[in-house]
Amino acid sequence: MPSRAEGFGLVGLEAIVAGTLVLVSKSSGLGMLPNEVLPKTLAGQVTVPVTDDPDKDRIRWGHAIASVLGHPDAAFATAQTIRKAMATSRTWSAAAEQLLTVAAARL
Repeated sequence: MPSRAEGFGLVGLEAIVAGTLVLVSKSSGLGMLPNEVLPKTLAGQVTVPVTDDPDKDRIRWGHAIASVLGHPDAAFATAQTIRKAMATSRTWSAAAEQLLTVAAARL
């Protein structure tokens, strides 16, 4: 998901929860979430920094993709670790509870 800016990226989150390794732009909404939930080294394996220089970004993304393709067993193991960490820290029930709390405070 190489977008330079995206509100969130629900499809990317659904892929993570399904155990699919994803690479997301560090500046996207979804790219910020792993940094909140995961250890820095693990978050760095799924987030890719982007700049305003498309040539640099192409090279950086190419390296990130090549790393995943070159080490598929490690990539899938990482995906499972990330899936477990994200699934325990960000649940639908917790999101619903937070939404209801905010809504109740505004009534």
